[in-house]
Amino acid sequence: MSTGKGAYTQALQRGGALIPEMRTLLRQWVPAESVLVFTKRVTEADVLGRSTRRTAADYLSAFQRRLVSPPDCPADALHAIASGPAGTGHTFLDLLFFYTARTERLLWDFVVDCYWPAIARGAHQLGADAVRHLIEAAEADGRIPVPWSSTVHRDLPARVLNAATHFGLLDTTPRGPRPIAHYRVTDAAVAFLAYEAHARGLGDAQVVALDAWRLFGLARDGIIERLAGLHDAGWLDVQRSGEVVRIDWAIDSMEEVTRRVAGC
Repeated sequence: MSTGKGAYTQALQRGGALIPEMRTLLRQWVPAESVLVFTKRVTEADVLGRSTRRTAADYLSAFQRRLVSPPDCPADALHAIASGPAGTGHTFLDLLFFYTARTERLLWDFVVDCYWPAIARGAHQLGADAVRHLIEAAEADGRIPVPWSSTVHRDLPARVLNAATHFGLLDTTPRGPRPIAHYRVTDAAVAFLAYEAHARGLGDAQVVALDAWRLFGLARDGIIERLAGLHDAGWLDVQRSGEVVRIDWAIDSMEEVTRRVAGC
């Protein structure tokens, strides 16, 4: 279980996936700009349209938490991707899904511990009870130090299901459990995340062993197969001898990787 690794928050209660809002803010983002200056600029320009002051503040808070505050500041790269042809495509959605789930641990655990196991056992739907069980386990083991209110227990599971639906893992339904959509991360998103790890100095074996791949339902053999499939498109080349994996990286810089993904 991955649930022992991080505390849960109620952050999804005040927004959810926010895909259009994150795309809009990313297109406005200027790499290296301070959050204070950015917030003032987008607020004065009414970038978020008719949002109320409180709602706009929630969107900006989510943007900062998910895409600016992490040490790797994914907003810098995602700005270029959101502003290019890929900004309305599946690769952008996959990357936004990753960076959102990385920050919103409840969503991460729902996908890793509930969604992919459900697919493995042949289930056709998932409902709010799966999220409630995760919350109850976190309250029991101390990752939620003060038990959440009955209102949060009632409403937050639906927010998690909504986020999973917006990112393409579940289908919509008027009420009750949601049909499972068989999600598959794009090759370009796999390439981007692999190169990002390589750029951080991780060795080839460490890239293959990234915890990130579990979010996409990929175990070691699965990610090796997906990486090997990137060869024909010129992303990289994988050589495998027994348990030893070597990757020949065809692109020299993360900036060039980002430009290529942005043009997909």
